[in-house]
Parts: sequence; structure tokens; C-alpha cells
Amino acid sequence: MIPILTPEQMRAADSAALESVGGGDVFIRRAGHAVARVARTMLGGTYGRRVLVIAGKGHNGDDGRVAAEWLTEWGASVQILDASEVAGHIIDSLVT
Repeated sequence: MIPILTPEQMRAADSAALESVGGGDVFIRRAGHAVARVARTMLGGTYGRRVLVIAGKGHNGDDGRVAAEWLTEWGASVQILDASEVAGHIIDSLVT
């Protein structure tokens, strides 16, 4: 059975995880690097590949931006699109 945490318990777990690695910046750098490694595997390599990263605000978006940095370093052509821009385009296309 998977335990369910209250919001307060989840915040405490998040704080403990951040403290265990030396803070939020370290956690984000590690998460972004992990995402980039998985993407590289899925792509069968990165050199010459084109990648679009859709990143929102907050830490998850920061993870995506860090992944984009790694993918660029490994030879991919990366574009980052702000998730709020995507949402705006979707809404515009539904209204018109």
C-alpha cells in the first residue's frame, strides 16, 4: 500500500529532501541533469538533435531549464518555450 501524505507532511518531506543534498539549487541541478540523461537515452544521443523544452514557473520549470543546458552542452539544438505562452496559444486557438 502507498502511504498518503497530508500537505504538511509533503512539505516536511520536501524540506528534508532539499536539506539532504545541500539546498534547493543543488537539488534542481541534480534533477535537471537526471532529466537530461534520460532524454539523451530516449533520443539515442543528442548531437545534432532538435529538442523543445516546455518549462513552467517554479522548480519543475527550473529542472527543465537545467536539462536544456545539459542537452545543449551535449550537442543538441534546444529551444525553451515558457508554458504560459503555450497556454495562451491554446486558448487563442480555441477562441478563434
